[in-house]
Amino acid sequence: MEIGVLTREVLPVFSTLLLPEAAAQLEADEPPLALGLTEDNLACGALAGRMEGDLFAVTSLFVAPDYRRRGGGTMLLRALADVLRADGGVFGVSIAFNCTLPEHETLCAFLAARGFAEQDDHGENIYLTTVGEALASPFFASRSAGGAVRRFSELSDAALRAAERDALRAGAPLPETPLVSESIDRELSAALVENGGVKALAVFDRSCGCLTLACAWSGTAGPAALPQLLRASAARLAEAHAADEPFAVQAVTQEAARLVQALLPGAKPISRYYIASVQSLPESEKEDDVHGGD
Repeated sequence: MEIGVLTREVLPVFSTLLLPEAAAQLEADEPPLALGLTEDNLACGALAGRMEGDLFAVTSLFVAPDYRRRGGGTMLLRALADVLRADGGVFGVSIAFNCTLPEHETLCAFLAARGFAEQDDHGENIYLTTVGEALASPFFASRSAGGAVRRFSELSDAALRAAERDALRAGAPLPETPLVSESIDRELSAALVENGGVKALAVFDRSCGCLTLACAWSGTAGPAALPQLLRASAARLAEAHAADEPFAVQAVTQEAARLVQALLPGAKPISRYYIASVQSLPESEKEDDVHGGD
């Protein structure tokens, strides 16, 4: 197997081996580094990432199934480490992903064997459950919605943009995706509207590959606003979604994490975040490359 630096000119050959975000960045010449793995002139793996402070954040790492357990993943990490060591200004490498498939569990073991340590998130995580399990929570036993609650589908794009602007100014933990984007579920997402202004928000999107409660913000309406918003959304959730559909809740603060754990005790944290110092990454060709995640 051989390693080479990826450029936008060879992107079509490697695009299926990169996550969409990484491929889009490579197309725009944005990533500081992208590496490709080939064998007999066939693309079989890729790694891409960007600098975040003194860490190189890996945004995409993949080796095609037919080429795993042969050292390709280690070769990509070794080549990355060589570049970063030569640079001299990079402390370490990070990688974040959602652990939802068996191959993700294998990736956890692969990273641990190659110098990465999992970081304690203190509960700030994405929690996975199902629609049925969420609706079974006693919290949603009452699903009445007050007259001030409005679905995003009932609000204009201008009203949503204004709500987003005001919420960001107030420090709301909104998702990176704009409230008017197609990935936002406008039938489930709800706002508390008073005197023509949005006072609180509950935002549902598909940020981690499934239906996700990405933000629940009480805003200037006070703590009582969230139960009102979430119960209104739960009524729509019960109408339009199957009980076995995966459902995720994103907790971005320890307070939110405690709330999720109290309301949905069966929900499983799925976010993983690993960091390795540059010096701890694989160096020599003698590295044991026979590993499940490779």
